[in-house]
Amino acid sequence: MKSEELRDEISLLDDYAYLNTGASGPSPRSVREAIDEGFKAHAAAHAEKPYAHEGEVADGTRAAVASLLNVSPEKIALTSNTTDGINIVADCFDWRSDDVIVTTELEHPAGVLPWERIAEVHGAEVRVVPTDGTHLDREAYADAVKDATLVCLSSVSWYGVSLPVEELVETAHEAGASVVVDAAQSVGAERVDVNDWGADYVAAPAHKWLLGPWGVGLLYVADDAPVEAQTRVGYKSAVEPNESATLHEDARRFEVSTSSPALFAGARAAVETLENVGFRNVEERVSRLVSRLEDGLGDSHISTGGGLVRFNDPTPKEMVERLKDEGVVIRSLPNGDLRASLHVFNTPEDIERLLDGL
Repeated sequence: MKSEELRDEISLLDDYAYLNTGASGPSPRSVREAIDEGFKAHAAAHAEKPYAHEGEVADGTRAAVASLLNVSPEKIALTSNTTDGINIVADCFDWRSDDVIVTTELEHPAGVLPWERIAEVHGAEVRVVPTDGTHLDREAYADAVKDATLVCLSSVSWYGVSLPVEELVETAHEAGASVVVDAAQSVGAERVDVNDWGADYVAAPAHKWLLGPWGVGLLYVADDAPVEAQTRVGYKSAVEPNESATLHEDARRFEVSTSSPALFAGARAAVETLENVGFRNVEERVSRLVSRLEDGLGDSHISTGGGLVRFNDPTPKEMVERLKDEGVVIRSLPNGDLRASLHVFNTPEDIERLLDGL
């Protein structure tokens, strides 16, 4: 599938230059149709075994996600979203007051709030590594993780900053800390092989760069990742749920109960659609679009991470609303900066519309 064909499948693009995939990606027709067919198939399955049907669809989606990340299916748990995945990780540790959790100033609330809550409830210490807004202080990071239990960081920050994940994971592991990576701004935007990162856990959603449905996410769990303290369980987590609470030894232990097979079908279709486009094509097209936008922004450009381009404007919230009235969708960030998200379905004309509006 060519990028132009994908664009034709996204009806929203008939009216808007949509540059906000980093918040939520508009689903193409292939995904919407898979969801519709998924609802019909599940309804029909009620005459026989609806729960078995859900399990079969989940297995297919898990396999597609695993292939996308270049891992075996048993290392993937299907979740609701990135935040759900990170909270599952938080449940893997028996937190005590002498534990240390490290995050960075670049993290989304999904990578901040769970640890603040653990600090409130269990007395653990949360250390936030400072940045200058575009780069992580590597020396401060190395100091922060020296006695840490867990590190939570983004592969690409929602502020449009790429982090050297492999190096940061290595530093954390040398200090004895586990690492969970928030890959919400990477999975679907670029080819991700989680083996390269070496992290213990990786969480991502289907509804951003994968262009899938809301309500489905993924959690990669390495073979030696800490899981012993897990308390969040259900019948899908257990090997023989009617007999004991003995959990699966792989990532399935984190899947608790029923989920929508229709949404799973949509997520699988999203993965397959982008694989048909080809991630080399995604990366090359996004790189060209990013360069064009950076050139056009000039001195207002602040940072770029993946397909996210951050820049400033004197009246950010007003600018977002005015651009929307002109058919251009971007977003403002909590710090007052603006952010455009460029995906493979975007065009040079979308960039020109944004620059003209600015």
